[in-house]
Amino acid sequence: MTDRTDRDRPPASGRTRSGAIRTEGLLIVAGLALLAAAAVGGGLQLHRLDREEQRLSAVAYEAARRAEAAARLEAHLEALLTALEPPLTGEPPAIPSSLMQALAMMREALGPPPAPSLATPPTSEAPTADSATPSAPAGGQEATLAARLEALAAALRPGAVIELRALARERAELVGPLRETFARHAAVARAEAETAAGRRTRLGLVLATVSVLAVGVATAALSRLRSLRCRLAALETELGRLAGRDPVTGLASRPTFLGALETALAARRPVVLVRIDLDRLEEINSALGHAAGDAVLCATARRIAEQLRAADLAGRLGDDELACLLPEIPEDRPVETVLARLRTALQEPVPIGERTVRVGATLGVARFPEDAVDPERLVRAAGEALARAKRNGRGGIGRATAGDATRAERLARALRDLDGTDPPEAPEGLDVALQPIAALTADVEEPGALLGFEALARWHHPSLGAIAPEELLPAAAASGRAARLGRVLRRRAFAAFTGLGPEAIDGRFLAVNLAPGEVANPELEAELAADLAAFGLPWRALCLEIAEQLLVERLADDRLAALVRLHERGVRLALDDFGTGGSSLAQLLRLPIDVLKIDGRFVAALPGDPRAREIVRATLGLAAGLGLEVVAEGIEEPAQAALLAQLGCRAGQGWAIGRPLQGEALRAFCQGRSIRDRKVAALRA
Repeated sequence: MTDRTDRDRPPASGRTRSGAIRTEGLLIVAGLALLAAAAVGGGLQLHRLDREEQRLSAVAYEAARRAEAAARLEAHLEALLTALEPPLTGEPPAIPSSLMQALAMMREALGPPPAPSLATPPTSEAPTADSATPSAPAGGQEATLAARLEALAAALRPGAVIELRALARERAELVGPLRETFARHAAVARAEAETAAGRRTRLGLVLATVSVLAVGVATAALSRLRSLRCRLAALETELGRLAGRDPVTGLASRPTFLGALETALAARRPVVLVRIDLDRLEEINSALGHAAGDAVLCATARRIAEQLRAADLAGRLGDDELACLLPEIPEDRPVETVLARLRTALQEPVPIGERTVRVGATLGVARFPEDAVDPERLVRAAGEALARAKRNGRGGIGRATAGDATRAERLARALRDLDGTDPPEAPEGLDVALQPIAALTADVEEPGALLGFEALARWHHPSLGAIAPEELLPAAAASGRAARLGRVLRRRAFAAFTGLGPEAIDGRFLAVNLAPGEVANPELEAELAADLAAFGLPWRALCLEIAEQLLVERLADDRLAALVRLHERGVRLALDDFGTGGSSLAQLLRLPIDVLKIDGRFVAALPGDPRAREIVRATLGLAAGLGLEVVAEGIEEPAQAALLAQLGCRAGQGWAIGRPLQGEALRAFCQGRSIRDRKVAALRA
């Protein structure tokens, strides 16, 4: 079968492309956000640099102004000193007009003088050194000197020139360092201002470059986002279309098909539902590969579509199951005609490369409202009809009955009881009965000697009643619970077999059926090992019966390897219902088979039907040539057992040997056989 686990969802490649487009869009938006954050941070830094540059410029301006004022003051003092130089005659100098001009210039340079209060009137005596004002800070000295200059200028006495010259020199000595300090501060401030201006220029260039790049990137990103949005919209449209279609065949997907079925039934008009099972698709997958299987599916889908009207709908429900919805079949084109044309088209060989293969199909048909009145029950009724047709042989058409939907619903409810535990526990009423397998000829054991048992499923549901094995097992396979059901039944069979006691099971085997779905279970070997160990049974006590259907479908290599490993551990393998599945005898060479079981339909025709006798004889000859044992099933009469023994069949089972038994009846049967075997042994001795 083609492995399609998420068939009803959009293709993974489409989901990946859609996610990639969304991811790319998110990355573009994130990049734009980072650029915007960088631009904002640069703007804030530029603002801080502007403020720093303004502060440094103000400091440089103030320092330059003060240096310039100090320079003017120094020039004024030089002029004053020149004016106060004594004449060569040694007479007290007169107060020239240039002195008054120098004083006026000093007042202008020093600004408004403080308003000192002279407590005593001026005298003609020159002040002594002790009366001089003590040294004060620069600002205080300027004010004091200015006040004293003003006082001297007002007095203009003859001895004041000498003191004025001394004060002027002191003033010059004070102003010089101040001018140098102001000049140095101005130079530092100008240098820092130039540095800040350079940083501001560089940052401005960077921000301008970033802004240009951001605009370019943003423009390209927006263009890309628009393109991505268009692509995403187109992709979502395509995904929406593909979500309703099967990716291999192009037919309606399961959800789409079931939705259309529900809509059709809501219209309350007659509807015919056809479920189609492709008989040999799994065999083609195993032999030729899944690519060939997909090609067969596509060819089959085209053939089905060619036989339908525009109002009809074809869909794919599973790996190898298709379906057709036929609303309002006209009277001039009855359903039987449509079904016959479908079956004929599907029986035609399909070309695959340079070879052709035959697929074949089995059909199950259900009608609304005759067979069911809601979509779920109608699908179940068609499924029951399909299963019944497959039991009667491939290539047929099964038709639903009024009880099919009810029976399918009943089985589904019962199988849900298997869910919820691991390992699965047996639901109430589910058990096994053991049917004896005995010797028919003396070359194996004394005729009638007990060789082993076959475990047969029995389920008497507490609310649903008895469920026949021929209904239970196909329903479990269809619902995907074949492995869980098989393990429950094996554990129940191991418990019943070991419950007979060591003497009853010593040297005897237990045969259990292995459904086709269980062979593919990768945990089968581990589960068998755990269950056999739990019940203290050796591998050689187990015989696994596999259906001939496995040969028809051609075992995949992994399934074959699993069976080979079990055979190497000592498990016997039996091919059940041999001769009814239409398998190729060449497939027997691939499987490590130990036993062939002749189907009960051939045995039932004995001894009267000569053709059945020849089929049995040929089967026994084939088995002898291959070195295989043979067990005949369905022996109901002693004459059948006698004829089989005469033909060379060594073992058999059926009601003439022993009916399926449980509990005390089984233990009593084994005890009676044990007593009989001891008597036979005593007679031989």
